[in-house]
This record gives sequence, C-alpha cells and structure tokens, in this order.
Amino acid sequence: MNENILKKDFQLPKCDKKALGQFVLSFLLPNIVFLIACFFLSAVRPLINIDYLFPCLLLAFNNKFIRIAGILLYIVVILLDAFTVITQFFQFLDLAAFRDFLPFVFDAPKEYIFLYSLLGVFLIILPLSAWILNKKAQKSYAVIFSVIVFVLFYLVGYMGNFKYIQKSNDSFVSDYFYIHSQAYSISDSMSSMFGRALLEPSELSEYYPNGEYERASVHLKQPYHQKILLIVAESLGSLKNESAQQEVFRKISEQKNLYEFLTIDEVHISGATVQGEIRELCNLLLHQGHDTRHFNAQDFAVCLPHILSKQGYHTTAFHGAASSMYHRKSLYPKLGFQKTVFNEQMQDKKRCHSFKGTCDSEIFPLIAQEFAHNDKALVYWLTLTSHYPYSEKDIFNHRFDCTKFNMDNNTTICRNIQMQTQFMDLLAELSMQPEMKGVEVLIVGDHMPPAFENNIYQIIKLHRSAFVHFKIKE
Repeated sequence: MNENILKKDFQLPKCDKKALGQFVLSFLLPNIVFLIACFFLSAVRPLINIDYLFPCLLLAFNNKFIRIAGILLYIVVILLDAFTVITQFFQFLDLAAFRDFLPFVFDAPKEYIFLYSLLGVFLIILPLSAWILNKKAQKSYAVIFSVIVFVLFYLVGYMGNFKYIQKSNDSFVSDYFYIHSQAYSISDSMSSMFGRALLEPSELSEYYPNGEYERASVHLKQPYHQKILLIVAESLGSLKNESAQQEVFRKISEQKNLYEFLTIDEVHISGATVQGEIRELCNLLLHQGHDTRHFNAQDFAVCLPHILSKQGYHTTAFHGAASSMYHRKSLYPKLGFQKTVFNEQMQDKKRCHSFKGTCDSEIFPLIAQEFAHNDKALVYWLTLTSHYPYSEKDIFNHRFDCTKFNMDNNTTICRNIQMQTQFMDLLAELSMQPEMKGVEVLIVGDHMPPAFENNIYQIIKLHRSAFVHFKIKE
C-alpha cells in the first residue's frame, strides 16, 4: 500500500452554508407542510419524520439517474406520510376498500375532494422544490447532517421513546414522537391486526363469545315481535355530557306514553360501518378489513334476517348510498334480506351531500309503507346523511344548541350531534304514524363519529355508541 496515501491529509471541502441550508430545507419542508395540515385536521404526527433524509441524500448526488430515484422515493415518502394521517380518521381503511371507493371519488363530499387535490398539489410542488434546492448540494455535509439527525432519532425517538404529548387513551399515541420514522411505524403495524387487515382476506367469528362486549340488538325481545325496525345509525356516538345526550333523544323521551317500554343506554363499538352492520345483524365479528365478497349465505346463516325469514317474516334492507358501495348489493341477500332498497331505487328522492346519496329524511315514509304492507316484517335501515363531514346543508333542524353545552357551534362534532338530533326527532314523528303501531324499534351507531377536533374525546366516549330501544303500542 502506498504510504503517501495514508499520510495524505483528508479534509472536507469548505462548507457552502447556502447549499447546506437548502439541503436542510428540502428535508424540513414536507415536515412543516404535514405539521400544518395536522394542526388544521387535529391529526397527530411526529414533529420530524426522518424518512425524508434518504431521498434528499440521493438528490445530493450529481448523477441524473440517482437524483430521479431520489425524486421517486421522495414521492413515496410523502404518500406514506399522508397514509398515516388518513388512517387516523379511517382506521378501517384496507386495500379492498380503497379499490371500492375509487368509482365514487367524484361523488365524495367536497372536503374529501379538496384534501385529495391538495395532496396531489403537494406531490408535485414538494419534490420539485427538493430537486431545485439540491442542485448544488454538497454530499459530504449532507451525509454529516443526516448522520446527526439519524443519531438523534435513535436516541430520542427509537430508544428514548420521548413524546411531546402523553395520552393513555389515544389510539395514535405512537405518533406523538418528537422525531421518528413513519415508514418504520407502518412496517411495524403490518404485523398487527390493522396491518393484516390491509393484506389478508376478511374472517368471521362470534362476537365476543366470552361476554366482554354486548351488542345492542341482543336487547330485541324474544320471542321476536311481529314487526321490528332495526337501525344502524351512521356515526352515532355517545356523549360524555349526560344532559347533552338526553337532549339528543328528548323528542323520543317526551312521548314515552306511546311506548310499551323505552330504554336508552350505550354499547361498545369498533371498526367500520360494515363491521357495525354484521355485529348487530349477525352477532359476528368481521376481522381484517371488510371485503365480504368471498363469503356465502351459509356463512351468515346465524344472521337475524335469515332466522326471521324462515319464520315467515318479510325482510327488507334500506340504504341511501349506491348498492355497489362495499358490495352491499350482494352482501344483503347473503345476510337474508329478501328485498333491498338503495339509491338506485330512489332516484326520485332528494339527494343529500354524504356521497350524494338519498337523504335519510326521504326514507321515513318508505319505512312506514313496509310495515303497512306486511303483517310480519323485519326492516333494517343503515342511515347515510350523518356521514362525515356532516354537511351544514343537510341540517334543517337546529334544535340542539351546542353552546348550551359548552361546545362550539362551528365544529364538525357539533354538526354531527345536530344531525343525530334531527334524525331522532324525525324518528319520534315516525313513531306517531298509524302504520307504526306494534313496531319494536332499536337504533344504534356503527362506529364513533370521525371529527377533526383536538377535544373530541372530551365530548364523546371512546368506542361507545348510545342506543335507543322502544316498542310502540298497538
């Protein structure tokens, strides 16, 4: 070996502070953008996501192909970052659901379309900015900076487990790190139940056979009454303020003289809407996503519609969205429903802003008709209008005053409560119709109401839904 090489004085080139600053900015810029987005969405995220170091390092090279690889990786990291935010509000998101939602992108609420469009803009602007900022990057100082940040991540994030907020009741407490890797978090979650839900087929099992949790429909009287109305209400939660909760159901409670009995209580809920439906209709737990296409009718033989149809009941299911959403056109007959009514069969009805489906207010008369025409009937209704983002345009009953219960009227959770109150008032009116005499009514939520407020868990109970159960006198 040439001794002169060993004696050679290796020195770093003079630091170009501007070039180093631009490299650091290309790393920090997407972190800043996502932190601002999380602030407005009331989402959580590590203050610094180190994943952007790796594409930035590739961009520090002069080789065109390496830099292109850096841009592509930069885009992937942005998408992973966005994914971790999206799943905070749609924890049940899986690959099948993503595929099923694609045809409805332009029917989605404008808030969804706006956020998707904004993400599309960031996917162009942020990588382009990183490309420009790193045109004169110095690899040596870029590597030094990256090593420092990685060591910081190892000591403060991975090993130190330091977080800027500690919340024992928060499902996303791991996202409160000062510095961490979103890619590592996603990789780690792939071994969890949520990760398997992304990749594996759905499975069915009995709903908590050891009695850990109780579903609302277990309270239906047996032997079953001749007429039953079972409603799974979109995004119906349970309020911590008992007075506020009573106010939601006040119109129903005020006419308790019409009922043989009236029960207002709450149950545990989790998962997505489809899980909520199968929970209440079948006493089954749907694991690993909610793609039900590979199941057959025999898999759902224990479901209430199947049981009652064998006893001579006419079984009908109503839902204001398209029948292709989550493949309910094929799912509902598998559950035992002889008749299904979706948005396609209600084209003459008013459409609301939740995925432009039929308004719930339009379906009440159809419910009454079903009981008028059938002596023995199970009518199931999955509501839609109270779907996030709880459009102000769909609220015509403002009886619930959020300010009375120390809540801001201009929040998504307030709109949700107003919509639920509006629905309960209409249900109270339906109960007075002569066609509804003798009907047993049960209404319960599918999942917690998604809302972009930091104080949502101060208003609603975690994984709980109120339920209302009553029998209208003959």
